[in-house]
Amino acid sequence: MKPKRAAWVMILCTTLLGCSSQSGYSIEGYMTEIKDNLILVVGAGKGERIEAIHFHLNRRTEIRDSERQKIYVSDLKIGQKVKAFTSSSLLPSSMPSDAIGTKVEMLPDDTIGSSPVSRNEAVEKALSHTSSLGSSRYPSRVAALKDESAWEIEIGSFHDPNVKAKVKVDATSGEIVNESDFRT
Repeated sequence: MKPKRAAWVMILCTTLLGCSSQSGYSIEGYMTEIKDNLILVVGAGKGERIEAIHFHLNRRTEIRDSERQKIYVSDLKIGQKVKAFTSSSLLPSSMPSDAIGTKVEMLPDDTIGSSPVSRNEAVEKALSHTSSLGSSRYPSRVAALKDESAWEIEIGSFHDPNVKAKVKVDATSGEIVNESDFRT
């Protein structure tokens, strides 16, 4: 087969079959926004650089819970830790970027002992509590304070690295027990 024809056959096969999630791009982070079939995932990218990607979900997007069972967009919640994939390997440099989501996997949640409030629930409460920081907020650090039976969540802004807040959520009641706004 001629090289030019082989290249066209490869392009056609890739287009028809789609790319595997391994040949595209993925990000592991927290969902900080959900609107219709659009989710915003914010997490650490290459070299600890913060990345934010709006994933457009469609009927071909595979969505799985942490036990690999199929779920739906309506099952997604702000604050959940996920790994999201796109077949594109080149994303716009805007913040946040836009991509078509090919797969979204819920990552396992965590609890502190037998306390009922999970990490994902605490992150959702911290994000909700800091809504005054705007839509560019994200959990930059999440820590389990086992001695205090609490979650400590640092909230940052991917548009303004000087904007930060620290929120402590009681792992038993789900109440905000402490918050501090600070700028670096």
